[in-house]
Amino acid sequence: MTKTFLIDTGFLDDYSAFQRFYIQTSPYRQKKTDSFRFRKDKNLCLGAGVLLDYALKEFGLSEKEMTYSLEKSGKPNFVNHSHIHFNISHSHKCVIVSVSDKAVGCDIELVTEQNLDIAERFFHKNEYMYLKSLNSPKEQTSAFFRLWTLKESYVKALGTGMTKPLDEFAVEIGEKITVMDSQCENPHFFKEYPFGEYMIACCSEQDSFRNELRIITSKDLK
Repeated sequence: MTKTFLIDTGFLDDYSAFQRFYIQTSPYRQKKTDSFRFRKDKNLCLGAGVLLDYALKEFGLSEKEMTYSLEKSGKPNFVNHSHIHFNISHSHKCVIVSVSDKAVGCDIELVTEQNLDIAERFFHKNEYMYLKSLNSPKEQTSAFFRLWTLKESYVKALGTGMTKPLDEFAVEIGEKITVMDSQCENPHFFKEYPFGEYMIACCSEQDSFRNELRIITSKDLK
């Protein structure tokens, strides 16, 4: 089953909280956090490690004890627990982590004003025509971010990341969400989670998702 967790990293603005959680994460996460210049980016990176640690507790594990390897796309995996798959995404101050026993991808985006220029340039022509068919700019904006998060979660589940052109495949939004991709034979399944002004999507080869988004606060963390 795929489970998805979310945390707002605002609590890491406090220096003492940042230091406390920093020393609880793995050398990999600490090095990655240190590589960022700006505090917001450091908070998001550390917050991802903190949230991943929380998710791994369901397996009786901790993030600090994990050994990482990187795929060619840069997607991290666990060396010592290869049966556990995970993916991370962040937007604004929020981080999500999805964990699964199958390859998984996730994406979160804060919905902002959007025109269709990006969709015309980068999306599949079918997706662009779908957006153009909608009646209002508000509907178009909402549908744009739905498509964006679904497409991002799909390429992240594949492990290709943005090396796979977004116009190479089409996400079709209907009673069920499906993907038209001549380069991939395996079916993929999706789950979307409503969360305020954000769009969140998860993708996996396994059609088994926890129904609710697990929202974690600093009070849930030890």
